[in-house]
Amino acid sequence: MIYPKIPVLLYHSIEKDYFQNRIDVLDFEKQMSYLKNKKYISIFTNEIDVKIKNQIILTFDDGYKDIVTNVLPILKKYNFKAVCFIVSNQIGKNNIWDQNQKNYQKKELMNKSDINEWLNNGMLIGSHTQNHVDLTKLEGIKLKNEIENSK
Repeated sequence: MIYPKIPVLLYHSIEKDYFQNRIDVLDFEKQMSYLKNKKYISIFTNEIDVKIKNQIILTFDDGYKDIVTNVLPILKKYNFKAVCFIVSNQIGKNNIWDQNQKNYQKKELMNKSDINEWLNNGMLIGSHTQNHVDLTKLEGIKLKNEIENSK
């Protein structure tokens, strides 16, 4: 079977200012408006349909809380859906994996209530890892556990 080429947009944090891996809420809304005006339809990977044009997949990495507070209302406004890949051992905590980065900013991550709100609004949760570690530095059982136990 021949599959269509479908753009996958990957986001991290969406907030009111620019900072490492983040974009401004207004810019994000402009992007969603543009996609809607171009007649894009957001889908999940299991919904790919070769007969439908303008399919797009929207993803969010790490599970930042601002995905629920800032992004969810915009997705609903444009009737888009998305998947958020959660760092399972950090639910309700913060982005400790960025601590050694230049200009580190502590960011709150989704808690269980946020995840339920995301799901109850037709979005999906995907598996990231347990601890947001560099998988290229793990081997064997540690690698397997980091991936499998994140589910």
